[in-house]
Amino acid sequence: KIEEKLNKIQKKCRARTKNISDIKNFINELKVAREKALTTASGRKYLQKITGQESEAVTKNYPGNAESTCIRGSITKYGKIEIDVSRIRSYRIPCNGCQSKITPIYS
Repeated sequence: KIEEKLNKIQKKCRARTKNISDIKNFINELKVAREKALTTASGRKYLQKITGQESEAVTKNYPGNAESTCIRGSITKYGKIEIDVSRIRSYRIPCNGCQSKITPIYS
């Protein structure tokens, strides 16, 4: 299901694209962050979910507007995973690279 959506979004794109292995790696990062958060007593009691986002960035002096495929997802305390992919405008940073942000949400 997610592979079909990924192929549909990236149909005419050649740069800053993602593939299924990138999504699997992102899911593994979410699982690791969940396991780490659940090792503490307060994490087991108050953790609601862990959200994350991963996308490519371009340099500040990149000419024109650049787009990249963005993977957004979350994993709940009990292991339910939700993943969404979309095309967004790339962030501009001093050097090229992948930006990944994973944040735990507590109640």
